[in-house]
Amino acid sequence: MLRSGTNQGSSEHLAKWERDQAPSAATVVRLLNMLKSDADLIEVERELKREPVLSYRLLRFVNSASAGFHKSISSFRQAVVILGYHQLHRWLAVLLVTTAKNGERTEVVRSCLVRASFMETLAMGQSITLTLADQCFIVGVFSRLDELLGQPLVSAIAPLNLSSEIRAALLERSGEGGTLLELAIAMEAGNKLHAGELLGKVKVSPLLAEQSYEAALSWADNLPV
Repeated sequence: MLRSGTNQGSSEHLAKWERDQAPSAATVVRLLNMLKSDADLIEVERELKREPVLSYRLLRFVNSASAGFHKSISSFRQAVVILGYHQLHRWLAVLLVTTAKNGERTEVVRSCLVRASFMETLAMGQSITLTLADQCFIVGVFSRLDELLGQPLVSAIAPLNLSSEIRAALLERSGEGGTLLELAIAMEAGNKLHAGELLGKVKVSPLLAEQSYEAALSWADNLPV
């Protein structure tokens, strides 16, 4: 019993340390832009090394995301290679949102994660490529960045090298990403009438939408970051 209590205390201490030592948003933004511009792997590794908390979280995430990888990780470069730029970009986007309020998983943060997963799932059925799904994930995860950072959304996303389609979806609710964001918001608010209208536009059945939303809720509540 004493050992169990000690382990629980250690876990709580670790969780508090992570909240108090959130990685710098500026570093996360720099890395997002580096990955977007396909920067050299050595440069990416060098940037990661500058922030111990970020490096720690990356290695923890890699270990959880690659359970079947039996070789020990000996460098940050190796961790990046295992994940790949695409997966690392997604992880950093989520990290930027989840650490905006000292790492606390607030309802606003949860909302962003649910929207991202829900929109991505539906977008995968709308396109034969992953481009739309990738865009929708980013639109969803950054859709409440203004509330998290305490500034207008146009200012909050200004430092990020976002595509014109993502910016239009976020700021104008235009394009397929904008429509799916409106749908995610309607589902979140329980507005069945508006959701029904939007489902007709994107040609998605109410059953699929409900199932996708429930799956998004589960993903957001169990996401290791």
